[in-house]
Amino acid sequence: MANINESAAVKAVTDKEVSEILRKIGIPCNLKGFDMIKSAILLIISDKSKYSAVTKDIYPVLAKQFDTNTSLIERSIRTSIIRAFDYTNPKVIDEIFGNCYDSEKGNPTNSEFLFTVAEYLKYKAEDESNEQSCFNQY
Repeated sequence: MANINESAAVKAVTDKEVSEILRKIGIPCNLKGFDMIKSAILLIISDKSKYSAVTKDIYPVLAKQFDTNTSLIERSIRTSIIRAFDYTNPKVIDEIFGNCYDSEKGNPTNSEFLFTVAEYLKYKAEDESNEQSCFNQY
């Protein structure tokens, strides 16, 4: 069960913030996968328990949203992730993925990428929400 601060943090993660982090990771907005990844992350943040299985839960929703099939969704997301990890500053990758990513093992799976970025954004929003509530006490 989510606590009040967590609920506020989830609501605080905006479309703009997801776009900014994807660009920071190195996914250009002109790739098909950019909008698909953004939508998937917002779905995960909105209800992680409902969207826990990427292939069964998220890809069909995205396929309907983007009027395509699940195979294209998967491939577009994977292509975007490969692009990001090939061209992004390793410090940025380390900041977001930490020890969840090992360059020797290759790029993260689509599922690992989506859930890691969603968690990063959620925790970042929670931290900002907690800082604001501390300031509001005075």
